[in-house]
Amino acid sequence: MTKKRLLTLLLAGVLLLNALLLAACSNKKTTTDPLPSPSLEQKDPSSTDPSLPSPSPSADEDTSSPSKKPTIELPSHSTLYGTKHLPIPDHQGAIGSCTSEGITYTQFTVAVSQFIHATDPDTDWDPSSGNSKYIFSPKYTYNFAGPNTEYCYTVLRDHGCLPMSLSSFYKSERNPSQLYQNASGLNQEKSRSWDVSKGLMEKALKYRITDFEEIEFSATHASQLTTDERGQELLYKIKEALVRGNSVTICGWPYYLTNEKLTEEGKGSIGIAGESVAWTGMTYASGEGSSGNHCVSIIGYDDEITVTKAGVTLKGAFQIRDSYANDNREIYYVMYDAFNLESENKIFNDPRFYLNDAALSLEGNEFEFGYQAEHNQLLTFTPTGKTFALKGKDFPLYTITDEQNSCALVLNGTTFSAGHVGNAAELALIPYEDATDLPHEEDYKGGYLLAVVSGSSIKGYFGAEINGNRASLRFYKTADDNMDRVCFDLSASQKEGTFLSRLTVAKSSGTGYKRTGTFYRFSFLYWDEDIQIGTPQLMVEAKVSKVSRDTLGFVLTRTDKNGNTKEYTPACTDIPLNKNFLPELNQVGDTAFSGKSEPTKAEVGYFTFGFHVLDDFGDRANYDEFIWGVKIRGGGTEILSLRLLDDQGKELCAVSPAENDRMVEKGAPKHFEFRLSKELSAHFCGGTYAFYNVGQKKTLSLKSNNMIFEWCNEKKADSVERSSFRVEYDAQTDSYLFRHGTMDYVFDIHGSELKAGAMVKMNALSPQRNGQRWIVIQNKDGTVSIANKADQSLYLGYDGKDFTLGTDPTNESYRFIARVASSNDRMLDLTVEKDGFSATAILPKDCSAKDLTLVIVKDGKVADRISGNDQKEALSFSAKLSKGDYLVYVEKDDSCLSNRIAFRVS
Repeated sequence: MTKKRLLTLLLAGVLLLNALLLAACSNKKTTTDPLPSPSLEQKDPSSTDPSLPSPSPSADEDTSSPSKKPTIELPSHSTLYGTKHLPIPDHQGAIGSCTSEGITYTQFTVAVSQFIHATDPDTDWDPSSGNSKYIFSPKYTYNFAGPNTEYCYTVLRDHGCLPMSLSSFYKSERNPSQLYQNASGLNQEKSRSWDVSKGLMEKALKYRITDFEEIEFSATHASQLTTDERGQELLYKIKEALVRGNSVTICGWPYYLTNEKLTEEGKGSIGIAGESVAWTGMTYASGEGSSGNHCVSIIGYDDEITVTKAGVTLKGAFQIRDSYANDNREIYYVMYDAFNLESENKIFNDPRFYLNDAALSLEGNEFEFGYQAEHNQLLTFTPTGKTFALKGKDFPLYTITDEQNSCALVLNGTTFSAGHVGNAAELALIPYEDATDLPHEEDYKGGYLLAVVSGSSIKGYFGAEINGNRASLRFYKTADDNMDRVCFDLSASQKEGTFLSRLTVAKSSGTGYKRTGTFYRFSFLYWDEDIQIGTPQLMVEAKVSKVSRDTLGFVLTRTDKNGNTKEYTPACTDIPLNKNFLPELNQVGDTAFSGKSEPTKAEVGYFTFGFHVLDDFGDRANYDEFIWGVKIRGGGTEILSLRLLDDQGKELCAVSPAENDRMVEKGAPKHFEFRLSKELSAHFCGGTYAFYNVGQKKTLSLKSNNMIFEWCNEKKADSVERSSFRVEYDAQTDSYLFRHGTMDYVFDIHGSELKAGAMVKMNALSPQRNGQRWIVIQNKDGTVSIANKADQSLYLGYDGKDFTLGTDPTNESYRFIARVASSNDRMLDLTVEKDGFSATAILPKDCSAKDLTLVIVKDGKVADRISGNDQKEALSFSAKLSKGDYLVYVEKDDSCLSNRIAFRVS
């Protein structure tokens, strides 16, 4: 990915000099809002603000590859530990969220904090305090992205992130991200829920990234960090990122990390004696098994940290923050050499060094051990001056002691233990080649028999019992039946002196190990390049209702003036999330927004998307020059509302789909679009509508003879079909055809000049004439106007006699509201008067008036429910009115029975 530096080498120099002083902060001010207001002016780090350096001539340098040459001399060490930018340690517990812990919790939190402090040095933003409003939530990204690193960054780019004060896994005081189970399963539901309550996704958009960089170390650098030129440049790149105040995320993890403890002499400048340091990684020599996969954060480095193994001193280590916090520090180190697939030192590349875990350690009397570093304990093989004769050859006898010659291998009967040097067992090292009468010659060539000698005879053989990843020292009376346990490769040619104690079963299968690389992916996020604070310029909020979130999907669209459409699928419903990754879900089936598994009841979610993912139109264009839209897919999704918002959260326009056309069918997404130029506009779903004029208080209908429009009371219309129109939207031309509901006629102007006063008729649709095209404009007061597509200054209206075109959209004769047309005969008639309204409902057959209820919805909420009386032929209602938007209908047994009538009282 192309990276453009926004701060200069001068800033790098400042950070270089202050790398150890970043914890200092003075003149704190109180902040009560957990999220800085997006309305505050954001300083551009590339501006001419005298408090920030000006851009460098090399600001456009391409750093997509770490092959650029070092430009500044780096210090010997640098760390984020102790600065206010590094959040307190976290514990991911039973949730496999290490990717989001490393990227979101640590790396993103550090980057945002650095950016905020660079913009406002007096801020009290302090992740190190543990205040959850300053630390970003791994739950937010994990439940959308799972464990994939690229997916996690994509969620941060598309959707931003919430702080942990607004989103977190189920937590306790001890472990802020630990998942605890209970009998009801509520903890699991909370931990796997989507954060789609009203306003949450909009808040998350305030903190986003614009870019990130990933380097697949194994693919691009041959897994060599210190011995390859490109690897060395990558090493410099990592260090430079740390010096500049960034953390670096790494992924990988071998089957085993072999650890030592930092010594007082080897701890360098940032380490503490006793902390763990990984000096190599191991995996099965046979190729069986697989490497692990874990994500952690590099938060520092120290070139002076050292570890000595097998007489070789390794130098330089990264400081690592893990997400399994057992204390307030939870830090360990990984030597630079451990990142090399092949070590700088030959001894660590010798497979015999890692063949298996059968090894001798004289620390205590315990002789069962696994893969710990103590297996490579240095022991002393000391000749006793005696020999043992076998097949005409003399073999010297040895005692085995620890390096200090204070403890020896002792045989008590058939049990080995660590004991007094004076009681050391005498052993002969017999090469296999000198014991040719033993079977499996080729299998054991190069091995030794370690024979326990008493006098002139072999008392038995020193061997190892292999059991999985564990080994126990054993004593065998004969070798013939236990060849694979008593024949060893000592990994050393000398027969005396001090050398490694690893006594490896020669040519063993499936029990040995070999060296491997440790981490294979480095991910970079730069606070001075990739952080964006503030909500996007344009957003859309989709309020939807759905039982299962699993099939829900969104697509954002942008159409230019030439009709070219560009689409983008936001990450939250695009990423193929394996349910095994969700906390305790274990592929049980569908999931609700709240995290419930196998849900049966629909839940409401508010999904807010920023159109910043489609704003690559350059400096010569702006948002007003495009039509912006959203497609919603997923069978069984009910679209309740769509709102177009600006960067202050102000509603620009909204769409409430017709009630009988809210449901999204499987395989057939619904598309809604918004226009910003001239007038705000929004289009209806395709479907059948009736239009009610707010000025005339009458329904648009058709005369039965000449197919021209007229306004009439609905009860005078021939039937519902005479006053309803099928709305067909064409996304390519951003226009509508208004077709008669049952006839093949279109709403159009034919045979007259397109100008004010022109009569509008229903003309027969033919192959030569596709009908006049129109646009729908939503007015600021919530009413709707219909304008001609060819000349958008001409509006459809009624002059009291004919249906005509006019130029005054403020005239209520040209303003409409959409009303749902029922598939049944219209049974509800409504008369609106000055101080109220009266409604009359025709009773269906076999229906009693007392079974019916008039439902009055005001401003989206049920305001009243009026029960029916005992009239036999009609059901009458009356109610007072106040200012607001109304929807009135008749229901029976909680089901809508009548047409729905919408109107506005101003």
